[in-house]
Amino acid sequence: MKRICFLMIASTALLLSSCSGVSSQKVTHATDEMIRKQVLFFTDDENLTSEIPYYDAILELKSKHPESLKHLKVVNARSSEDQPVLDKTPDSPAILVIEDNEVICEIEGSTNKNSIVKPVAQAISHWYD
Repeated sequence: MKRICFLMIASTALLLSSCSGVSSQKVTHATDEMIRKQVLFFTDDENLTSEIPYYDAILELKSKHPESLKHLKVVNARSSEDQPVLDKTPDSPAILVIEDNEVICEIEGSTNKNSIVKPVAQAISHWYD
């Protein structure tokens, strides 16, 4: 009886101690992660017609700055999964250019393609091209 209790306690302790290292690594990694260079596009599945200028702008930016737009990340505004930690989440549609954990360019709401392309291109022009 003592052996069974000892085995149960030892196996539980071993199991719990082996799991704690994995979860603390993920938390540390997530909180220490720094966004060096990234373009975020906030989209909403229910508002696709107002996003047409954004898609056109992204296509033009990809053709002019292909290396910089490799850092494009599409974020669904309605989903809590994979949301970046921001002080204020923009209304979609929106494009944010982030460099060294700071938003250096933000375009939000209904606008035309040129009003998106010009400031974003200026913000990312020194990255790689």
